[in-house]
Amino acid sequence: MNFDDYQLHASTTTGPADDAVYNLAVKPFLDLATTQEEAQALAIVHVLLRLNYAITGIANEAGEVGGKMKKLIRDGRGIIDDEFKMMLEAEMGDVLWYMADICSVLELRLDDVAEGNLQKLRHRAKAGTLQGDGDTR
Repeated sequence: MNFDDYQLHASTTTGPADDAVYNLAVKPFLDLATTQEEAQALAIVHVLLRLNYAITGIANEAGEVGGKMKKLIRDGRGIIDDEFKMMLEAEMGDVLWYMADICSVLELRLDDVAEGNLQKLRHRAKAGTLQGDGDTR
């Protein structure tokens, strides 16, 4: 499966979260909208709320990935076994799902995001700037 396929399939599972955002923050006001401009403004609010949900979701899931590592070290085992890999894989899948959702909200292709990232890293490697600070190094 490639990223485009994953993004397509992931987008079919956003219903409950998207429905909750719509029902709580958009629908009550949509009935009050008297002009097309007001309805369009509510559509923008809906997109912003969906994007906020996805970005806070990915931050949470990335934290869970970090938490698995912290517990591996804290509990003194320090052994990367199959159980740890399976737990980490599950959390990374959640991160990927939110990445796909963010891309869908912004009408981006996850394939393009991945390819753009590789191009950026290749450029940095060629320039000898893989280490350091700054987005434009």
